[in-house]
Amino acid sequence: MCKKNIGGSLVLLFFFCFFPADACPADPGSIKGQVTVTNFPENALGFTVEAVDNSENVITSAITGSDGTYELTGITSTQAYVRVPEQFGYKKTFYANESLIANADPVTIIPNGIVNGIDISIEELITQPDNDGDGIRDAEEVVLGSDGYRTSPGIADTDNDGIDDLEETTPGTDAFFTNPLLADSDNDSIGDSTDTIPAHTYVKMRVTHGVLASESTTVVAEIRDLYHNLINKNGIEFSLTCTGSAVFASSANTGTLVSGGGTSTAVVQTTGGVVSIDISSSVVENVAIQAVDSDSLGLLTFSAAVPYYSGYFQIPEMGSAMTDSPVQFVDDFERNVPVNIAFTFFGQAVANADIHSNGFITFTLFEGIPTEAFYQQMYTNDPIPDASIPDNFIAPYWDDLNIESHGTGKISYGIQQNNAGTIFRIRWKDHGIYDSRELFNASLTFHAVLFEHSNLILFHYEKLVNGQTRIADGRSATVGLENSSGALGVQFSYNTSSVSEGMSIILSTADDTTAHFLPSAGDYDNDGLSNEDERTISFTDPVNPDTDSDGLPDKWEHDYGLDPTSSTGINGAEGDFDNDGLSNENELSILTAPNDSDSDDDGLSDGDEVLIYQTQPKTADTDGDTLSDGEEAYYGTDGFRTDPRKQDSDNDGVNDAVDPIPVHARLVIIKPPDTFIGNPAPAPVKFQLWSLDGDLLTPVNTLVIDAQVSGSAFFADPAVKGSILNGAGTNSVRVQLNNGEAHLRVWNFTEETVSFSVSDPFTSGVRFPMSAAGFENVSSRFADISSGENLVPLTGDDVSASLTLPPGFFFRFFGDLYSSVNTLKISSNGYITFSPHATAVSNKTIPYHGSNDPDAYIAPFWDDLAITSGAVYAAVLGSAPSRRFVVQWSGISLASAPQLTLTFQIILYELDSLIEFQYGTLANNGSSATVGIENATGTNGVLVGYNSAVLSSQSGIALFDGTLPSMRFINGDYDGDGLSDLDEINTHGTDPALRDTDGDGLEDNTEISVHNTDPVNADPDNDGLNDMQEIFDYGTDPFNADSDNDSFSDYQEAVAGTDPNDAESYLRVTVIRQNPPTLGFIIEWNGVAGKTYRIWAKDGSLGPDFVLLKDNVAASEPVSSYQDEGDEDKEILHPQLEPARLYKITVVE
Repeated sequence: MCKKNIGGSLVLLFFFCFFPADACPADPGSIKGQVTVTNFPENALGFTVEAVDNSENVITSAITGSDGTYELTGITSTQAYVRVPEQFGYKKTFYANESLIANADPVTIIPNGIVNGIDISIEELITQPDNDGDGIRDAEEVVLGSDGYRTSPGIADTDNDGIDDLEETTPGTDAFFTNPLLADSDNDSIGDSTDTIPAHTYVKMRVTHGVLASESTTVVAEIRDLYHNLINKNGIEFSLTCTGSAVFASSANTGTLVSGGGTSTAVVQTTGGVVSIDISSSVVENVAIQAVDSDSLGLLTFSAAVPYYSGYFQIPEMGSAMTDSPVQFVDDFERNVPVNIAFTFFGQAVANADIHSNGFITFTLFEGIPTEAFYQQMYTNDPIPDASIPDNFIAPYWDDLNIESHGTGKISYGIQQNNAGTIFRIRWKDHGIYDSRELFNASLTFHAVLFEHSNLILFHYEKLVNGQTRIADGRSATVGLENSSGALGVQFSYNTSSVSEGMSIILSTADDTTAHFLPSAGDYDNDGLSNEDERTISFTDPVNPDTDSDGLPDKWEHDYGLDPTSSTGINGAEGDFDNDGLSNENELSILTAPNDSDSDDDGLSDGDEVLIYQTQPKTADTDGDTLSDGEEAYYGTDGFRTDPRKQDSDNDGVNDAVDPIPVHARLVIIKPPDTFIGNPAPAPVKFQLWSLDGDLLTPVNTLVIDAQVSGSAFFADPAVKGSILNGAGTNSVRVQLNNGEAHLRVWNFTEETVSFSVSDPFTSGVRFPMSAAGFENVSSRFADISSGENLVPLTGDDVSASLTLPPGFFFRFFGDLYSSVNTLKISSNGYITFSPHATAVSNKTIPYHGSNDPDAYIAPFWDDLAITSGAVYAAVLGSAPSRRFVVQWSGISLASAPQLTLTFQIILYELDSLIEFQYGTLANNGSSATVGIENATGTNGVLVGYNSAVLSSQSGIALFDGTLPSMRFINGDYDGDGLSDLDEINTHGTDPALRDTDGDGLEDNTEISVHNTDPVNADPDNDGLNDMQEIFDYGTDPFNADSDNDSFSDYQEAVAGTDPNDAESYLRVTVIRQNPPTLGFIIEWNGVAGKTYRIWAKDGSLGPDFVLLKDNVAASEPVSSYQDEGDEDKEILHPQLEPARLYKITVVE
């Protein structure tokens, strides 16, 4: 089915076709590729390429272009083969059997599509034919070849002008490009073969404009064609005239010197197409220099007085086709297109142009929303020059034209080339002149041609047909050119009968050809540089205040070290000489130094001041608060980032320079993770001070807060101020922040969840978190995020878009945790929701649950809104862990009153799930809206207003869902000893953080359930052995210090190596006997292998205490012994000399 608009009515046409299943016609497809010639790669033009079926029946064919490319179209079969058939002058050598099919594999056709890359390489065996012997291959003559002409392959001189086609399409021996289809290319009634100047040619003049009196200046005159090709020919004669007292100081080729006052003339002749001559003057004067076609050769000699030439001649056929605009033009419509050639217009290079349906193009691109007044200026032609818009235009026929008058109107444009050069061409086809009274309208087809490099412009009038009352001869049109300021132009005609069918006009924004002879001390161009300084120091043009035409005055560039003779790179208007982010032309406009990135030395670059902070780049302290802009924008000596545009950044009445907390700040509670009751070192709860811009305010060391914990927990860390508190209920402790934060550790011996809150005991001006569900009005801090990169694709009425929170951004909302895994929907109706219902029109109160209404939503302005002229934006500001997720509705309107627009935003804070509404400009105060938040079940929420006038422009609201930061204490088994934390604390008195409370080697649970020992007493019998040693090492009774009742404790026997469970096994002296030979004494005892002993003695001479006789005596079994003979070194007498001696044996431990 197709739709067609006929006579203003919508007619539906239905087409039905019936075919056998195997005969249903397919949509046609195409094949593209390239033919290359292996031994003559330049000869790829003019080959016939065919698509054939498997029986080699031809389906369709095409001719290759100059680069060998082809396109076979209209192929309805499912497959086809591609071949280059034998043709005159060519023979294929693809396969041994000389098959005609080039591609052995079939190509599968894509209905309504293109198969690309079917390339064929052939070998040229026979020289390409040139039947007419004109040096141009027949294959190129029959197509629009690289020379730009479609000539006859059977005639060497297609236009019969006596010059072969090849000679005409190349510079040849005559140095001119002429038209091989026209015997008189320049339409001057002289045939090309006899015409001295057979093509349109002009004199290009170059003059060094400003020199000092007594200096000389050079005049260069070049003969060039419209494409800027130099006519490399000798002897072209013309005249140069100068008006003044100047002297031609070096002669032209004629050898004549001319001097004196008035108008002097020198007849000159070209050498290689160029004339160069010096002119000098000994007086201060302006000398006008003009080229004159004194020999009537048809030379075009443009000047400021005569900037155009008109006549009747054809535009040559060009080597590439123009492109129809991809956008359908309608009345008063324009289309921006790239120019894509090197073209300069009134000294300014152009890149893009707006083609207008009213018969002109402009290089000043309009930005904004057109108004009726704008459209009126576009179709109401003005004289030239004129300051009103449009400016910077080329107008072959500016009138109130109507592209829709005849139904065939269109605009084509594009780059075209021939051997001579390149042009950018625009064609307006079948345009009418608007007049609602006419039964039949005028019809105009005309062209504008921009010549690359020469910067010449040609208008051609292909068809001019008068209407019933409107005459198509220019009598209601402007024809000409105008510069970007509207102060200068070339007016061919204005509302004058001036053009006719077949006519062409060549226009030039001619260069000034005046030589200025200047005094040394003067300043001719008033640029602040003397004439002499410009000639000898800055090397600039003393008659042009902007030598390089970059918009930057010569003196300004010279004073700041830029090159005033270069308009490109860092020296040009768009360059950034000091790399501060501002272009040179921007620095000129705001009077900053282009060679100093920080003109006011305040620590901020000029670019940052203008583009980011909106401060004054020439004033170090924009707001006058005694803090430099850099000190405020960065972390200065005070450690804060304040607003360099406001003396009181937080609006608390205290100047930033003396304010202890000079920024909008809020206290944030960072909850610790849940923990076991038995954890001896739970993570602390943190109280931190953050700016609303996301900075931890580490410089703050004076803020005092009251911290509260609700439950049975107690603060166990000593606070900076106050006492340690404990007990049930709400416990509070006063603390002072250090480096912007305070850490307090909380213990609990009860299984419960405790919550944290904070209060401001001294009204510090800091925003403290709310302690219960609700809202509070806060200061306006609307930060516009409406830039292109933040745009959400959301337009229309009752629509939504889906986004997610950024990775790692967790948001707690009524007890639920949302993150990047949850879908967040933005509604055009002024709310966001984590539920599926994001297009609800009828707002409800809070709380409310309906089957088609949103829950889990945040609504700064829920109403029936429409996004027609406005937009929605979303952005993440700051860096983790203090990011803000912002959604902004900008300039949207009430559906019932589109003229009432609203701008507002939601801010979600990452640290503590704070919700903030900020309002820009509101044309409605909320009288028909819901403002608030609601949980995921629609059973709880915070209502700010429901159909109530609760809002105003430039205001803010902070909302809290009532969920306090909390920490859960869990009854688990923190130490993993098999006893719950609460049992250890309340029943056994053990440490829930230690598996072995008493450190005896037995875990608490083992002592209780297995050995029935005391888990908090490692040695209940106090014998020196712990429970682990008694039970497992010695098998003794842990509750009896002397298990065998032998008067030696279990520990003593363990040290001696005797058996603590055998009453007969203990350390003792068994024998003391005399050694007859020496009369010394031998002491024997029951030693234990592996032990070492000390031997002690006491007698009358040794004193009251035992004295060590021998140390480290090794044991021997079953009897160990030691012989006492005295020790002279230790002054111990021989025992025979003492009446009695007492001995003692001890074990070395």
